[in-house]
Formats: sequence, C-alpha cells, structure tokens
Amino acid sequence: HPRIDPVTGEMVLFRYDLGEPYLAWGRVAADGTVTRPLTPIAVDGSHMIHDFVLTPRYVVLFVAPAKFDLQALLTGTGPPLAWHADEPVRIAIVPRDGSAVRWVETEPFWAYHFANGYEDGDTIVVDLSWWKMFALTADPAQAGATARARIDVPAGRVTIDHYDERVSEFPRIDDRLQSQPHRYFTVSGKAPGLGTGTWNVLRRVDTRTGAVAEWDSGSKVFGEVVFAPAVGGAPEQGYYVTFRTDLETLTSDWVVLDAADIGAGPIATVPLPGRVPDGLHGSWFPA
Repeated sequence: HPRIDPVTGEMVLFRYDLGEPYLAWGRVAADGTVTRPLTPIAVDGSHMIHDFVLTPRYVVLFVAPAKFDLQALLTGTGPPLAWHADEPVRIAIVPRDGSAVRWVETEPFWAYHFANGYEDGDTIVVDLSWWKMFALTADPAQAGATARARIDVPAGRVTIDHYDERVSEFPRIDDRLQSQPHRYFTVSGKAPGLGTGTWNVLRRVDTRTGAVAEWDSGSKVFGEVVFAPAVGGAPEQGYYVTFRTDLETLTSDWVVLDAADIGAGPIATVPLPGRVPDGLHGSWFPA
C-alpha cells in the first residue's frame, strides 16, 4: 500500500520480507526519481504488515505480532504465519527526513487497512478498521470495530477509541486529504449472517461528531467503496462509487451515492452487461 503525499507529490512506500532486512521504507519523487532507496528499519524478525499511514513528518508503521516462521513451514511443526497474542503492537515512528526511528508500544490488535493519518501538534491521529487479532480464516473469537488511534509521540503513549463496535474493512477518505486532517471516512460493513470476506453495508463516520451514517445494499455485495470528488467542489464534497454483485442473480451494477447523504441510497445505478467479480481495492481517475 504505497501512499502519495498530495502536497509534495511524493510516493512513500514500505517493504516487509522473510529475510533481512525484514522491514524497509523508501520514497519516490513526483517525477519518478527515487529520492530515498529502500532504507532498513531495525526489527526482530519477519512480520505481516499490510498497510501504513503517512503524515507530513512521519511514516508510521504498525508492527503487530503476526509473525512468519519459515522453520515451522519447512518442518511442519506449526503454521507459517501465526498470531502471538502475548506480544504488543510496536509502532515505528519513522521521520521522513531520515533521522532516528522512535518506537511506541500498545496492546495487541490487528489492522489490514488505515483510512488516514495526520498530525495534531505532537500527536499522530490515525483512523482505521480495528481487529482484535489476526486470522486468515473465520474465527469465533474474532471481533472488529471502526476506531481512532492517537499516538502521543513525546510521551510514547497510545490511546484507541471505537466509533462503532461492528466489524469493518476498506476505510477510505477523500484522497486529496492524504496525510492531512479529514472529517469523514467510509468503511465497508456487513449485515448479520453475511459470510466472511463479503460486505453489503457502507458506513460513513463523521470524526467531528462521532455520528455514523449507513446504507444497506441488501443482497448486493461490494468491496471497497471509493470517494469521487465533485467537480469544483470543496474537499470531502462529492460521491461514493462502487461495483456491486447481486448474490441471488450474480449480475453486477455500478452505483453512485451522494457523500452527504448515503442513507438515501444510490442517486445513479448503471446495470452492467457482465458480472464484475468482487475485488479488494479500487481507484478512479478523471478522464
């Protein structure tokens, strides 16, 4: 999950690996020039790290206790990727200027995806889809929420509060606000009884008030929903768009929702001539 700073145009990225260096980060300028080759971050082994957040001063990586074990894979003595619930999440605060990395620890949790990160003074604010633990398969002990983490960098302290206590995934903002303060973000959720990895409810979180608006798509499921800016509109004014597939007919459509009123349902629906398989992520570009 590389991220692009809309102010500088830079693309910042990270890499985790099964061998040393286990973790590294780099930077590419807007013109495609590599301005920081992959730079190692000292860590004690190979961890699954799916996403990160970017702020004006920092690259922020959440190193959760989901660890790879090649020896277990080769010998058949255990899973190649396992959750270690007795270990903390370690957060790497990596200055973009290349100075020393700071580490902050907190209680274990898992996150596949983060909506955004930004700075509030010396505090880093991160909105995310929070999971109690990492699991590749459905687990009755699994629980999820939509959450905000606040990292007090000087104090080395993390607080996490939940906006909503239901599982969610694919958090997204208006991409023009990447690394900058945002008010709204969306997540994909699900109605009770819907299967693992399938989503049919869109939720929009107002981080200023804590209100959560909702649109239930019924038997039509989708993955990540993307924000599309209104032409000439202010930041966060626009639409949400996604492909959907009807679980009953296996036909697909493309829908547009008014970002300011998702509860009203689609303002435009485009039936498609063929089924579009569920995907994880998407982006839309002006034509």
